[in-house]
Amino acid sequence: MQKGRPTSQLAIVKPTVENVISYNQYRRTQPMVNGVPMMNVPSSDAIVLFGGGRHILLGLLQLGQDDRKIEDVELFILSTGILIWFNQLGNGIEIPFQSVVCHGSIKVSDYAPDGHKLELLLTLERDKVLNQFFTGENGPPESHDPLTPDGLSPTLSSIELTLRPKYSLYDRHCNPDIENLFTFDNFGVNRGDNMVNNCNEALALCMEMYKDPDYDANEDDEEEDGVVGDENNAEAMFTSINDTWNSYANSGLADDLEC
Repeated sequence: MQKGRPTSQLAIVKPTVENVISYNQYRRTQPMVNGVPMMNVPSSDAIVLFGGGRHILLGLLQLGQDDRKIEDVELFILSTGILIWFNQLGNGIEIPFQSVVCHGSIKVSDYAPDGHKLELLLTLERDKVLNQFFTGENGPPESHDPLTPDGLSPTLSSIELTLRPKYSLYDRHCNPDIENLFTFDNFGVNRGDNMVNNCNEALALCMEMYKDPDYDANEDDEEEDGVVGDENNAEAMFTSINDTWNSYANSGLADDLEC
């Protein structure tokens, strides 16, 4: 039996220059074999950073563009999947490329300033971890269909995330910390609309490069153990995103986190 689709996992390690390498740097070090760059051959030897950015506002498309958003979010598009990191919570969620139904750019407003008109849209097929993280009375409706062993609905149930850069392409923002991952040499001016376009290109490249040849979309693996790691720990650490909208202060969310 072929294995079912990978599902999202809790992330407790934040990508840094010590544990990931940028795509441009990695590509410069790869040899050619029969005229084919080894970069085109997926490898688990190194975790490669293809795109992303810092200072992102995360929202749910279902709630509307003018509704509450989570601030201080970072996005990492890696060779292992998409990692959304919540600085206020000290952890994140890693989403496999197989969960991406579609991605693209949407215009925020016709009146938005130049360089700050776009936000990234991610439509994701929901699984146990996504359901657990993005729940609440204001969240997307839950499917009433029974779940498969992988925690998936037999009918497609999706959630749509919007990720908007906090700063415009032309904003002169000074980061108090030295940026050594999303550098100009590797990602150019990675702000505003440039960041959105860079992320879309990175997603398209990764979804093509890291397709899982063993994944059968029509057949789910019957074994549930290990799919999302230790579910008990995940349940203890995940908090409904509905409870975190602009309410980090005095919420006690970090009191019982161990990172």
